[in-house]
Amino acid sequence: MQRSSSHYPVPTIPHNHYQSSSNNYPSINQSTIPWWKETHVWYAIGGLCIVIIMIVLSKWSNSNETNAINIPSKIKKLIDQAKQYNQLAHQDSKLILKLIHCDYALCLAETARTMVSDQEIEKMTGINIQEIVTYLQNCQTSCIRRINQEAPNMKFDGIMNVGAGWN
Repeated sequence: MQRSSSHYPVPTIPHNHYQSSSNNYPSINQSTIPWWKETHVWYAIGGLCIVIIMIVLSKWSNSNETNAINIPSKIKKLIDQAKQYNQLAHQDSKLILKLIHCDYALCLAETARTMVSDQEIEKMTGINIQEIVTYLQNCQTSCIRRINQEAPNMKFDGIMNVGAGWN
């Protein structure tokens, strides 16, 4: 007995409209959703507001009037602190502390030099900053040499070494 293929129904797969589209998402009628209810629109508006607020705050905080008033007082404060650390370096009996205080004083003086020119520092404080920096560098060099003489086992490596150009 032969069976005919007509007796057995061939199953058919129902057509799914989700699979027929190219992006596998149901199609939504875009005209039914108003533009102000879209979340991406509100994200864009929020980002724009944040950028505007940042621009306004940066303009407000960088006003030249406040910075021009504060710079001379900051320079004077840096130079005064450098003088204090220089005095501490002269009072120290331990060489390591003397070296540290010389480093602090030199760092403060160099910071003032990066903010304004040497001539402006001299106008503001009446101090020749170049002479102070040279003096503090000589103080560092002498401290390092004395440390190397008193503790020969303690060697400075790299540019801190006395033999590396600090003569």
